[in-house]
Amino acid sequence: MKKQDIYFYINIAFSACIYVLNYFYQYNNFNFTLKCITSGLFALLAIINITYCIKESVKKEDLKYPLFMVLGAIFCFLGDAFINHYFIIGVVLFALGHVFYVAGYFMLQKFKMLDLYIGGGLGLVTGLFVLLCPYLKFDAPILKVACIIYAFILSFMVGKTVSNFISKREKMNLYLMVGAILFLISDL
Repeated sequence: MKKQDIYFYINIAFSACIYVLNYFYQYNNFNFTLKCITSGLFALLAIINITYCIKESVKKEDLKYPLFMVLGAIFCFLGDAFINHYFIIGVVLFALGHVFYVAGYFMLQKFKMLDLYIGGGLGLVTGLFVLLCPYLKFDAPILKVACIIYAFILSFMVGKTVSNFISKREKMNLYLMVGAILFLISDL
């Protein structure tokens, strides 16, 4: 069996475990332990995949995008681990994770004004949502500010993926865009 096949099957097995654990996490009233295990497996899978990229990469430039993505996965896992007990720390870690994702998307395509227009427009919408949604209650004003900043970061992440897809209509850009949009929706 080729090394590539082994990594493929590892990805299938980890993805299946993540899907199943995510189901049980939600079914069990969003159990924190299951959340951390699921998120940890996602980060571990990113680390496994970056090892494959490092072993198989010919040029160091090819590693910029996957390195930023694995850093994003690790920081998002840390955000999951901290957010229940230390909300602000969790939000900051999540925000850093998404900053790494955005940086990765910039490794795929350089900055364009379209990134700013789409991300800024989405940021305005998501910021207003956090401010005006009657179902969102914040115990302290700092929590609202943290959520608005996080919403803006997510919006710019989505904006970059949409802009990348508009500029270069490839399957990978489509998948990244759909994934980013789904992430924004789920976090809102």
